[in-house]
Amino acid sequence: MAQETTDELLTDFGHEMGHYVLGHIWKGFLFSAAIIFVLLYFGYRSIGGLLARSGAAWGVRSLDDWASLPALLLLLTLFGLAAGRHRQYLQPL
Repeated sequence: MAQETTDELLTDFGHEMGHYVLGHIWKGFLFSAAIIFVLLYFGYRSIGGLLARSGAAWGVRSLDDWASLPALLLLLTLFGLAAGRHRQYLQPL
């Protein structure tokens, strides 16, 4: 910011104020919450199958075992990466 000219600084400020005026902050929060909800749902629906397939090899006894948490986090990370890869299609208008 210290190296920007006054015009560049005013352009940046106007751009960011436009996000505020158009309500992009709240829309972004709501959109992020919706995406997190969907990712958690996909994780919930997928963790049982993953543990049935690979849980014994990983030493995870059941879904209520604390050792299943890394498997859930792995699924959430993979789903989040997939959603982030296509985020240009998911952003609100």
